[in-house]
Amino acid sequence: MCTKKALIRQESFKVKDSLATNSVTVLGIFASFIAFLTIEVQILKTVCDYSRILGFSIFILGAVLLFVVFIIYFTDSQNKKTVQIVTMSLVAGIMVFAGVFFVARGEDEYVCKLNRLDGDFQKLQIKLQKDNETWLLEKTEEFNLLKKEGGQVSLK
Repeated sequence: MCTKKALIRQESFKVKDSLATNSVTVLGIFASFIAFLTIEVQILKTVCDYSRILGFSIFILGAVLLFVVFIIYFTDSQNKKTVQIVTMSLVAGIMVFAGVFFVARGEDEYVCKLNRLDGDFQKLQIKLQKDNETWLLEKTEEFNLLKKEGGQVSLK
């Protein structure tokens, strides 16, 4: 009788431990994805070059995946599946290195933002030139009409 109670008690402790490790794993994965999304939004607001945006995204996603692998490795003590852990670690490592590659390949931020500002300036300059041409044509037509009628001319 005592042995059955002891076995039942041991089994309940094992279930409690596995529930606790599963809770920690789920909480860690949730927190890492929230951190990924928060960082990603901040990067997308500031980075100019698309190659760098892709690189930062891949790097952060790889880092999050590596974090998840470490959480699974350290909390899942009963079911060590080394093949899956090693595979996930390799994928995360490749993602981290690919992210670094894309960041290094990207255009310099200063040059990229300068080109963007230069493009915006040219667009504004073209718009201003069109507005001035339209105003000049309107005033020329008014001038010609007033000249035909013999009235006074105002250039305001």
